[in-house]
Amino acid sequence: MDQFLDIIIKDYDAFEHRVDWLEKEVERLKKEAITLTEHTKQKPQPQQQQTGNTNYDILRRLSNLEKHVFGSKLHE
Repeated sequence: MDQFLDIIIKDYDAFEHRVDWLEKEVERLKKEAITLTEHTKQKPQPQQQQTGNTNYDILRRLSNLEKHVFGSKLHE
């Protein structure tokens, strides 16, 4: 019985350690998200027309890529 309880205690300690680590990770990620949000607010967003990638261009390129990769299998 004592061996079983020792196993339970070890499992509980491991679980508690994991919960503590995850809580710290959540806090770290929250801070990182806040930092990234502030960083993106400071930078002006580039307009899509400047890069030349419109939705149509992207879809056309994707279609060409699918034709190249899959060939005639797309129409079977």
